[in-house]
Order: sequence, then C-alpha cells, then structure tokens
Amino acid sequence: MFVGTKHGASDLYMTDPNGSEPRRLTDDYYDERDPEWSPDGTRVAFSSDRDSPEELGFRRDYDLYTLDVETLEVVRIVGTPGREGHPSWSPDGTYVAYSSDVHGSPGIYIASVADSMSVLTTTLVGGAKAPSWARDADWAAFQVYGEGGWDIAVAKNPMERFSEVIADNGWFPSVGAPLDVVLNGVAAVVEAEGGEVTDEEMEAAVELLGDMGISQGGAEDEGSALAPAGAAAGVVYAASGPEPALGPPLEAGEAVVADAADEAAESLADERPEDSPDASPASGSGDEAGADPGDSDDVAAEAPDGAPEDRAAEDSASADGTAAAAAAGTTVGSATAGVSSIPPPESESVSKARDAYRKAAGGDVFEPEEEPERDTQRIERYRPRFAPDWISGGLSYSSAYGFAASAEISISDVLGNHRFYIATDIFASIEASNFYVEYSNLSNRWNWSVGIFHFKESYYSDRTQLGEYLGRKRYFTERSYGVTSSVKYPFSKFTRMEVGLSVMSVDRQYAAVNVDGLVELTDEELKRQLLVPSVKLVSDTTTWGSVGPVAGRRFSIALSKGWDPGGSFDYLTAVLDFREYMRLSRRHTLAVRLLGARSSSRDAQFFYLGGINGLRGYNDFFFHGHNLGFVSLELRMPFIDRLDIAAPLPLSLWGLRGVVFLDAGAAWDGDQFRGLVTGPAGRSLGDIRAAYGFGLRMRFSYFVLRFDWAWPTDGRVSGPMRTHFALGGEF
Repeated sequence: MFVGTKHGASDLYMTDPNGSEPRRLTDDYYDERDPEWSPDGTRVAFSSDRDSPEELGFRRDYDLYTLDVETLEVVRIVGTPGREGHPSWSPDGTYVAYSSDVHGSPGIYIASVADSMSVLTTTLVGGAKAPSWARDADWAAFQVYGEGGWDIAVAKNPMERFSEVIADNGWFPSVGAPLDVVLNGVAAVVEAEGGEVTDEEMEAAVELLGDMGISQGGAEDEGSALAPAGAAAGVVYAASGPEPALGPPLEAGEAVVADAADEAAESLADERPEDSPDASPASGSGDEAGADPGDSDDVAAEAPDGAPEDRAAEDSASADGTAAAAAAGTTVGSATAGVSSIPPPESESVSKARDAYRKAAGGDVFEPEEEPERDTQRIERYRPRFAPDWISGGLSYSSAYGFAASAEISISDVLGNHRFYIATDIFASIEASNFYVEYSNLSNRWNWSVGIFHFKESYYSDRTQLGEYLGRKRYFTERSYGVTSSVKYPFSKFTRMEVGLSVMSVDRQYAAVNVDGLVELTDEELKRQLLVPSVKLVSDTTTWGSVGPVAGRRFSIALSKGWDPGGSFDYLTAVLDFREYMRLSRRHTLAVRLLGARSSSRDAQFFYLGGINGLRGYNDFFFHGHNLGFVSLELRMPFIDRLDIAAPLPLSLWGLRGVVFLDAGAAWDGDQFRGLVTGPAGRSLGDIRAAYGFGLRMRFSYFVLRFDWAWPTDGRVSGPMRTHFALGGEF
C-alpha cells in the first residue's frame, strides 16, 4: 500500500511485494496520506482532505477514513477542525490510534472504528504524534517532544496504560453529533437543576451554538448532522444513549458537558427569573463526570431522583433527529458512525487553482479530459514512468583547490525501483569538467548499479593520482574514464555492504614550462588500462544539526586493489574512517574522528595530510606518505544565537556555532615511524604533528561558512597562528 501522484493528485495504490501489479484504489483530486493496513487485510485507514470545509480554501483540513479494499467504500471515522494523521490499528482491529492538533499541541487519540468515538490519551505540553501500534503484541510507540527535540516513547497495553486518562478525559463523538443531541443534552442539564427549558431559551441556545461554530443544517434538513467543527468545538454526549466502547460507565440521565454546552447552559441561566433555581452546570461537581479532552473543568449533572431510565435517551435524540442522523450516516454510538465520502463543493480559491493548473498543463482546456471508466477490480501491470526526484547545484571554495561548481539530478519511477543519477561539475575551467551517470536497480534488497564516468585533472606533483612516483615534481594532466558497477546489500536501515568493480583507462599527458614562463603540454604521453575491485562496509546513524552532525556514529571500512592486466601497475589499499558524535547536552557535542589508511604493493598510493579538512595549522597537503594516521577532537557549542548590528550597515547574524579543537596526525613511508623524539630540550613530537585552536560556524543562505584559527605545536612550543576558511559542513 502506498501513495502515488498522477496529474498533480495523490491517490492510494496497492501492489504485490515485487511492485509489478499495482491497483489504484482512489481516483480523485483530494490529497491522501498515511495509509495503514488493518490487521485482517480488508481495510485501509488513511488521512485525507476530501471533506475539508469550503471556507478553508488552501488551508486544508485532514480527517481519518477507512477504505474497504474490495468495495472501495470510503468511510470517515474521525472528522474535526484539526489535522488528523498517522493512523495505526490496534492488533484486534477495533481501535485506531492517531495524532491530531484539534486541541492545540498535537496529541495521541484513540478512536473506536465501530462508533467513531474518540478519546485523548496524552496531555503533553510539547505534544505527541505519529503513533505506531504493534501488530503481534499489544505495544504502542509514538513521538514525544521535550528538551528541544523529538524522542520515542512506548506503552505496553495502551488501553490499560491510559485507562485513567481515558476515564478522566471521556469519550467524545469524533464525527460530530446530531444537533438535537447537543440541544437536548443542554436541556437535560438545565432540567437536572430543577428548571424547565422554554422555546425562547432553546432558540437562544441554538443561536449561541451557532456563534460557536455548531450549526444546524438547512431549514429543510432540521435535525441534520453537525459539521465536524461542531464536534471539536465541544458538544454534549447524552450518556444514557448508546454507550461508547470502553468508555467509563455512566448512569442514566448523566451527560458529558463540553465547552459549548457549558456556555450555552450558562447563557440560559442568565436569562432566567431571579427566583428560578440556578441552572448553571457549573454548580455541579467536577469529579462526577468524564471531561471533554483537554478541559478539566467540565461537569456532569445527574438526572433528578425518580426519573425513568429512558428519560435521557428520549431527550438526547428525537425521532426526527435520529432519522436525519441515520440518513447522514452519523448516528452517535452506532456501527454506522462513519460518513461515506461524498465530494464537498469546492471553494472559489481551490477552483481557480485547479483551473490554473489545467491551463498550465494542457493549454486552454479548463476541464479535465474524461477518462474511460476504469475497472477497479482489474489488475494492471506496472509500467515504470519516470520523473525527477530532485535537482541540486552547489558552489564551494577551498584554499587548496579554489572554486568549484556542481549540478546533480536524480530521476526515478513512482515505486523507486529504478533510479538514474547524473552529476557534472565545473572545476577551475570548462576543460577540466567531469561527469558521472549511474543507473541503479533498487527493486530488491540486493541493489545493483552500473555507471560511466569521465574525470580530468591537472597536477604539479611527484606522484600521480594512482600513487606512481615520478622522481621529481612535474606538470601533467590525467584523464580517467570507464565503467563502474556495484552491488549493495543492507544489513539494516543504517548498515550496508558494498562490492564494486571499475574498468578504467588513464591517459596522462605531461607539461613543461616554456621559454616564456608558461606551462604548456608536451608530446610525452602514457596510457594505461586498469581493473579496480573494492569492498566496503558502511554504517551511519548520525543526526544532523544546522552546520553538521550533532549525535550518532558513522564509519566506513574500505579495501581496494588496482592492477594493470599487462603487469605494469599494482596497489592494495585499506582505509578506516570512524566518527563519533557524543551529545554532552542539548546544544553541546563532542565530535571524534579517527582516520587510518595504508597502501602497499609496487605502486602504493599516497595519502596527504594538512589543511582545514585534516590537521589544521599546516599548509594543505603538507605531509604525505603510504601510511596515514589522524585523530581530531572537537567540542561543538553555541556561540551567538542572534546579533543585530544597526550601523554602519544593518546586519543580522544568527545561529553562530563555536568549536574548540585538537588535531594530531602523521603520514609516513615504510616502517620507520617515530612518534616521539628526544632532543637537547627534552621529549617532543617526531613524525606526529599536532595543532590546537578554535573556530566559528554559521549558515549563510545555502552555504555553511567555516573559519578556523589554529596553532601548530610539537608538544613543547607552538608555532604561528594559521587561519583556515572553507565552505561546507563539519566532519
């Protein structure tokens, strides 16, 4: 079960596990969200704006519905002015947990599917949302907000765990109630205080309820169902009528009075003669009734002594009101409490928007073309249709490379089984541009991909990009191109194994300085064909902040080998990159990075160290060798939340983060590594280099700016400060 988009509208689809035979279950312009299978597989609960009130326009209202997979009948089970979403079925299919903001902060509600009665189970200041009810055990998990972030909470046997909350809050009609129920409930409260309700007082109650958003239908539909707005504004549920499932037992004549009823009854009491008994429901005991969700001041009045048990039932729903409610499909407490989906009239703003969309998509035709009737029971074979997922571009600067620009696009089908990825860049000049095109098949757990690439770079070095030693520093360009393939297997959502193979050609052309002092290409060339297999283990559980990771862990272990089938080239390389982000408090993080690498065989690769992305305080790529070890510690903390400068130019800075860091590392050849040395002044660092300092991080538009000030040290004395600047997030 999934949500697919076609012609600008989202609908529900179902398919087999392979995604080869999709079936469209809804076909309309409404927005469908959060589909969830019932435990018996016959129905789907989902969120939709199909009954959003006309006056809301673009500010859509989302309710909960169930869809019968065989008959395609849509029934509304929850409808309030709030936004309902994330439905989750109980293991027995009797209840649906969902999140709603109808009472302000988002909360977790539970609705009885049979009679559309709901209850609020959480009253957290920060809110709760996205419940998930376990299928094979009576457990529920949901998100809760606190201490500046969202966390996960679980509850065993939710109906029992929340029993006290349910008893306190009480059940309420989640799809509205007949107006007669509301008015007669008010009358029951007033009469319970010893008074009588006159026609004038009832008219005053109707007018007051109307002012509160609870309206009766047209004159010809007297007694019709309340709009969902009425249910959420606060209504009276006559408890002696049908009893809500699992709700607290209520005596005959008892009523749950919500905000609207309180205000209506108080208004009626104000109009009574001074010698009449007090009719205000506020005089009752607040401990004797279930309260409307979110209101702890609601009361319940008892029926007068000696009243027949069916008195409240007769008052709570007249024959006309019951008939009208049944016709509308909203009988409170019955199994038909849902409302079959009937498209509501469109607001003018929605109609104009739809017309504009049609005009842009298909010329001057404002009405959509009539599609032939579709046999909803017929299985249609899935045919991939591709559309862009995202398009992005970027600009970066480094003191080592200068400026670089890039563009990327990802294209996939609606199920995400097939994906094309295209990337290209401009690096220093058009002639040095690169590109990469890849196709990935993601239809199974084993993912595979194939791609083609072309990269061209210019160098001044004594080593090639592949690690070959040239004997002295020389100018040269390298153009590498070929095909690559990989297979990926995810062990979990966060960890995967990758196996790859690249077949590539490398064309190298040397350059030299001419008599005019300019660097120009020579006729000296070298061509080589290589096979490069690789295997990598990758894991990532990080949580990102505004400028970089703030919690979690990520690491990769890679092993690769490159050789020329002709026997003229060979290397074996292993790299370990481990990063840990320990959250010391809500806004403080200790980041640790460990990097180790080794390359061997005849043409062992070189690793470089130095610069802002490794061992600050030194020039970029100042150290190099076949072996590398590096560690970096960063304490990341808030620095300036907001700073407004009025003169000479108005400037506002916000979200500046600060870091204090310590870097240490070494790059060396062979096995003659000396970490510490002893000299006339005592012991100091040998092949190991270190630096310490501080830095600033801030977002500027789409970029992350990084400034670092570092002092190199050998453990005894410190060198001159070096400033680093770069665009891009933290490690």
